[in-house]
Formats: sequence, structure tokens, C-alpha cells
Amino acid sequence: MITTIKNLLRPIIPAWMLNIYHLKMGILAVFWYGLPSRKIKVIGITGTNGKTTTAHLVNSIFKKAGYKTAVATTIDFEIAGKTQKNNNKMTTMSPFAMQKFLREAKNAGCKVAIIEVTSHALLQHRLWGIKFDTVALTNITHDHLDYHKNFNEYKYAKMLLFVNNPRVSVVNLDDPSAPDFAKLKASKKYLYSVNSKSIRDNSGSNSGLIGELYTRKIIASPREVMFTAVTPIGEVVIDNQLPGKFNISNSLCAVGVALGSDIALETIRDGIEEIKLVRGRMEKVDEGQNFTVIIDYAHTPDAFEKVFDAIAPIVRARVITVHGATGARDKTKRPILGTISARHSDIVIITNEDPYHEPPMTIMEEVKKGIPVSSRAKPRDPSISVGMTKSANYKVLNETLFLIEDRRLAIRTALELAEPRDVVLILGKGAEEVMAVADPKADHGYKLIPWNEREIVKEELNKVLRSK
Repeated sequence: MITTIKNLLRPIIPAWMLNIYHLKMGILAVFWYGLPSRKIKVIGITGTNGKTTTAHLVNSIFKKAGYKTAVATTIDFEIAGKTQKNNNKMTTMSPFAMQKFLREAKNAGCKVAIIEVTSHALLQHRLWGIKFDTVALTNITHDHLDYHKNFNEYKYAKMLLFVNNPRVSVVNLDDPSAPDFAKLKASKKYLYSVNSKSIRDNSGSNSGLIGELYTRKIIASPREVMFTAVTPIGEVVIDNQLPGKFNISNSLCAVGVALGSDIALETIRDGIEEIKLVRGRMEKVDEGQNFTVIIDYAHTPDAFEKVFDAIAPIVRARVITVHGATGARDKTKRPILGTISARHSDIVIITNEDPYHEPPMTIMEEVKKGIPVSSRAKPRDPSISVGMTKSANYKVLNETLFLIEDRRLAIRTALELAEPRDVVLILGKGAEEVMAVADPKADHGYKLIPWNEREIVKEELNKVLRSK
């Protein structure tokens, strides 16, 4: 009954009234748990993409430096080495959960807490009362425009993390919005770029500027990216075990955060190199097959472009891409995702992906609108033979484009179609272990059901291998 009443009232409550409610909850949470952020160094990392990977890199560096740490990300929570998965589909927790997390971290003896920060959380006062020692921006790209209405409002929300004069700020100068962030006050600033030209062109105000970070001698391979990080205190060669050039940017961000706490370059290097994998981020699934299978959390246009760029060195045959788009979120990016996947793939399979309260096939059709017929090339073998019963919502629009609502069947179809040396790319879910589906009786009109992408891919891959 309470849930039904809340669902009825939410659409008619004015935004200003909701804002007051969120603010009161934020204030109450801070004092309920005794202002825990005043007794621990809090590092906030914001951006459209790269937050989770950067947070894990920063966490690894501080551990190498001898700190006891806590970290809260999209995929997991960790306090003093004890980790649990984040299955609530909320990157930044509610104010009470966040303050409880910080209190538990302080009680466990943690000296540092690293938090992923979203634009929603900043506007909804979920982080009210937290004094951030260090803040960092990875990038701002197309996302959440359903909530923020336009890009400038989205950027403004991100800037809220930087406006309270943090001790250290770290900004990605390769991002077009960087000058706006670089101008905001901080006692120390680290501005980073994968190339030094961006440093010269976009540094903006130098007020409080301490250091510039950039790279040279980049050597990329399918398994790793080696580069020299040039910093204000010297240079260091880093053998980053995470593939993709975008992970150079994530690593530079982590370098800036660590330098802000006076951590030695050798320790920074060791901390970055220790991270071999971030779950659901460019994660390979290998069951002995003669083609490559990769799962990734990419769900924005910028993340799509970066993932396709990252796999380019290993593409020897076809690229088969499985993806959809999230429901109840920014609809404008749906056809853009379709356009990008079609441009880089030989076969595209559009499927269900966290529809929330929307009809899955409606979302899928909107993704399909971005796929021009002229961009689709025919595979060598157009035959289709999948080992599962096809439903009415299984559409073979031509030999290279499928709409399959059942995500497991979509994955199975991609694996069935794969030939030696192909790359199967499965995007959108990554390390998530739940899926948001419609339920009128549930809070917000949806519920979370179990969905472990990696395990499902392994299961279907083994079935395919046994059948061949």
C-alpha cells in the first residue's frame, strides 16, 4: 500500500519540494552517524565513464602506500579489505547508506575512503556534509540528459563536487569541459592529458596549479598498455595491465590523486600495475573457444567508441556485438548507440538491457533506428542455427541485424554465429548481477531480478562448445 501511494504521489510532487526532502534526509543522515567524513580522508571521483576503474586504481595505490582503505563503486564496496558486491544498481548510495559506510570505514581504522560520485547524488544532496579532501573528473560525455534536460545542466551538476574548495583537484584536460573545472579553486591542482598539447591548450586558470601530468612513449598491445607518465616530480614507466588506451587516462587520473597525497612515484606505479582486472570492464571470458568473448559495462556513446577502439588491435575477422539500451533513462542516446555499434561491427544483435518500466521491444526498436542499412556487411555464412527455442520477439531483420528480446538467447545467438578469430562483444551489463524489469507493484514500478552476465555468458559458451 505504501509503495502504491509513493508511486502515485511522486509524479505530482513539485521538484522544489523533492529537493527539500532530499536535503533534509542528507542533513539527518550526517548527524545520525556523527559526521564521519571529518575523521577520514574522502576522495570523490566523478565523470560519465571511467569512475569505477579509476577508483580501483586509486584504492590499489593507497594500499601499496600502507593505508587502510574503503571504497564504494558501481560494482562493489570494500572496507579494510572486506568486499561485498553492489547489486542495488545505484552508483552513489542513499545518504543514510553513505554515512553508515563512512562510519563503518572509520570504525575499521580506514584512513582513506574512495567514492564514485554521480551527478544525481550531487543534486539530491546524498553527499551533503561530506568534506572531500580530493576530487577528480574523468570526463563528461552524453548521458543522463533525461534527468538533466541538457548537457550544461549535467556539467553543472558534476561541478558541484568541485565548488567547496577541496584540498586537491584532478582534472582531465582531454575533455572539452575541462577548462570550467580547472578554473575552480583548490589548494592543489593536477591537470592531466594523454598528450601534452591538451595541457598547453586547455589549462585555463592556473590559480592553485601544482602540476601537469601527461604521457609519452605509449606502447599498446591487446593485453596491456605501457607508457611513461611525466609528472612534476619526475617520470615513471607504467605497465598498465588493463587494455585500451582509455585506461591510460584513468591511470593518469589515479596518478594525480596519489600525488596529491604525496605518494612516491614507485608506489604509484606498483599500485597501478597490481590491478590485472576490474570486473565487467573489458573482461574476457575464455572457455577454450577459438574466438574472443569480451563483456563490458559500456552503455554510453563515448564508452562504446572507446571499447571498439580498444578491441581494434585484436580484431582478425568479424566483430559481433550484443547490446541494448537502458530503459527509463536518456532516450536520445539509444539510436546513437545503434549507429556506433553498426559502424564498428559485422553483426549487431540488439537485445534487452535493464528496461525498468518500459517495454523492452520499444527500447530495442529505438536503438535500431540508428542503424543504417548501408553500414551492414554480410557475414561469410548467413545461416542461423541456435540451440534454443525462438520466441515471437526474435527478429532476424537481415543476415547481420537481429532483435532478440531474451538477452540470454541473444548471447547464445552471438556465440553460435561466432567463427574462428571473431570477436564477440557483449555490452551494457558488465559485472552487474541484477536486471531491472517492470513490476507495477514494486517501488518505482520495477524490481531487480538476478542476472549474472559473466556466469550466463560462460554457461551459454560451454553449451555452444559442447554442441560443435
